[in-house]
Amino acid sequence: FGDGTRAISGSGDKTLRVWDLSAAKEIHTLRGHNDTVSCCAVYANGTRAISGSDDNTLRVWNLFNGEEIRTLIGHFGRVNCCTVFCDGTRAISVSDDWSQKVWDLFTGNEVYSLGGHCVPVLCCAVYANGTRAISGSGDCTLKMWDLPRTTTENKIWYLQGH
Repeated sequence: FGDGTRAISGSGDKTLRVWDLSAAKEIHTLRGHNDTVSCCAVYANGTRAISGSDDNTLRVWNLFNGEEIRTLIGHFGRVNCCTVFCDGTRAISVSDDWSQKVWDLFTGNEVYSLGGHCVPVLCCAVYANGTRAISGSGDCTLKMWDLPRTTTENKIWYLQGH
């Protein structure tokens, strides 16, 4: 959380926990995943979070009441990383299924999928202005993507060196 008063954690017990850092206590336990929670990201405004899991799904959470808002389904492998665009409208997730997916967070629909890696994709990040994303994978490459709003016509740069 940007204000430094709360934190969120995911676990092998299939839950996320929201913590009050000043009081050193748990605020909410978020339940819904069917396997290990592998990643999570908080919206810039601190009101919601998205989590990814070994159950191949992402879930969007209300951080005020701890309730699940929606489930995002589309990956065929463990979700390794997810990040939310600064405006809170979209998210990117990457997976063991070699894909990078862009999601509409209002509808829960996949906007498009980005290919390019030939092994599981491990990490992702998005520019603050939402125009580009970067993904890294076990194939020792980073890929940088132009991100239009609705098309799959993405320019891609390959960065190799690890």
